[in-house]
Amino acid sequence: MKVLKPWTNMEVSQNEGEFSVNVWGRKYTFFNSIFPTSILTQNEEILYSPMQLKLDFGEGEEEPYNFRYDIFEESNDKVVVLCAALCEHVILNTVVTIEYDGFIKLTLRLVPAGHNKIREWKNMEKWSNKVRLKGARLVIALKKEASTLFHYWPNSENGTVTSPNVTSGLFYETSIPFKPTVWVGNEDYGLNFCMESDENIQIADKNKFITTSVRDNYHELSIQLLDSIPKQWEGREESWAMAMEPISYELMFQATPVKLYSEELKEEWRIYRTNVDQDDLEEVAKKGVKWIMFHERWSMIQNYCYPAKKEAFARNIKKAHELGMKVMLYFGYEYSTLLPDWEKKKDIYLNKNTVGTFTGGWTRPDMYQKDFIACYKGGYSDVMIENAVKAMDELGADGIYTDGTYIPWECANESHGCGYKDAEGNLHATYPILAVREHVKKLYEAVHSRNGLVDAHQSSCCVLPILSFCDTYWDGENIQSSINGSLEEHMNLDAFRCEYMGKNFGIVAQLIAYLKPPKYGIRNVLSLSLLHDVIARPLDDMEILEEISKIWKSYDDFGLRNAVWKPYWKHNSSVKAYSSDIYISSFEKEDEILAIVSKFGKGQKDTIVVPEKFTKVYEVFDDKEYDIQNGMITCKLDSATVYMFRIKA
Repeated sequence: MKVLKPWTNMEVSQNEGEFSVNVWGRKYTFFNSIFPTSILTQNEEILYSPMQLKLDFGEGEEEPYNFRYDIFEESNDKVVVLCAALCEHVILNTVVTIEYDGFIKLTLRLVPAGHNKIREWKNMEKWSNKVRLKGARLVIALKKEASTLFHYWPNSENGTVTSPNVTSGLFYETSIPFKPTVWVGNEDYGLNFCMESDENIQIADKNKFITTSVRDNYHELSIQLLDSIPKQWEGREESWAMAMEPISYELMFQATPVKLYSEELKEEWRIYRTNVDQDDLEEVAKKGVKWIMFHERWSMIQNYCYPAKKEAFARNIKKAHELGMKVMLYFGYEYSTLLPDWEKKKDIYLNKNTVGTFTGGWTRPDMYQKDFIACYKGGYSDVMIENAVKAMDELGADGIYTDGTYIPWECANESHGCGYKDAEGNLHATYPILAVREHVKKLYEAVHSRNGLVDAHQSSCCVLPILSFCDTYWDGENIQSSINGSLEEHMNLDAFRCEYMGKNFGIVAQLIAYLKPPKYGIRNVLSLSLLHDVIARPLDDMEILEEISKIWKSYDDFGLRNAVWKPYWKHNSSVKAYSSDIYISSFEKEDEILAIVSKFGKGQKDTIVVPEKFTKVYEVFDDKEYDIQNGMITCKLDSATVYMFRIKA
């Protein structure tokens, strides 16, 4: 497969006991280890010490030794390395696959050696034909400055129902049960760890699969795979006639950002979601919209290319183009009861839970139908991509918006390879990360080959091996009920920097906003997002679009691309506040500053300090000028309300 833009060809090098792989912006090194011993991203080392697999044989933990490497496959887009090592009576075989976007899939096999004797083995005097392995854990030690933030998904017990919970965002000491994805990093870069399944994970306390620890000089992520003799091996002896089978784990890693964050795309990404008709398009264009997104009702069949009046809809797209706007069309994660092949395909295409029923079930209020969650491991991938291509080739769409497509929904549909049964015959769900990754990779290539863009709506779920293959993402739907009207209570800035900002992932982000004016309006949600250089996307409301257009116009007038971004968490803005509950991020040039100011609290002393040379202040949203006296702006700031001050010399 070819290397897609904006990534570059991979570079591989191998020396005695070592191999390293360079991908865009990152370098992975394996030195006498089956796991990365160094991870460089943005020229920064994020590991405090090499990753370590520690095996417990009842007398303390031991580390593997006598490593062997062989490059099995090498091309511009992928490298496959075979690794082997020893640890007491266990052979470790791993297949390490690294792809051009920095994705690592590491298949680990613990192989009982049994009665076989090799001269390199250590501690052979302790052996018997019975297995002594009693524990296995992966330890990832990260530099403190590289691991201040912490994200996992799902943040609820169910992987098909998004939770309104807002996690801390900060790295802290905790233990959590199996999660298919965990990201640890800071505002600029980080490391994603993923697993599709908890199969073969055998631990007494299910809530201690991942344990985070704060050490004096580093942060530690400990992933417990075993804490007792594997049930498959317990009480058995190795023999030629009854060999003990290996135990396998598939682990995934990806350093972020996955690609270069595009300031150019961020500037272009002036999108408006609507179901407007041709007459309204002119008003939308006048507000500065560059992309218009037609939501689900453009197609009579959900997640399909079937406009009610194909020719009229094509004229609508043509009208938008004439007005200088590009068009993005809605696709989703569903399979509709309105499709002719429903009975034939439903049991193959659809997501199922462990009791065998479908999941989801969105009911369309216009063209009556019920839309269930499709699992892209089940074959619907080709159907969805075929329809997306048709939307671009036949209707003239410029991009594809995907609702929930970038989420590897928990699934136990055995007919298409999801789920697994444990030793007692109980069915467990799995998370089809690899299948969804391949689906969106094909979608990304199809859309980009037509010079289009892919927008991912994936609220609360940041799985970077999947999210890598989108241009923009739209987050936050799951938390709307929490923050709507009580933003200060339920949302925190640490969580926003972790999940919703995008720069640490290398992907342009926007925030979803369901508003209930006048109690909770667009300036309230912008008080959170604009501090992080993220815009809340306007939805189906011209008054909201008017407020957003003020931001776009100010950015253009100011010349944002020529300014230096100074976010509040770096404490380097030239604009200061006396009160600790006032946060300021700023874009700065030599003779002008565009300051984003938000207050989260009830402090009364709303005084903003600016450098002496600045004499003029204009607030964008209120269209109001302020005086500067003795280098200070005195104003009354409403809590959880954004203010944008243009400050000039």
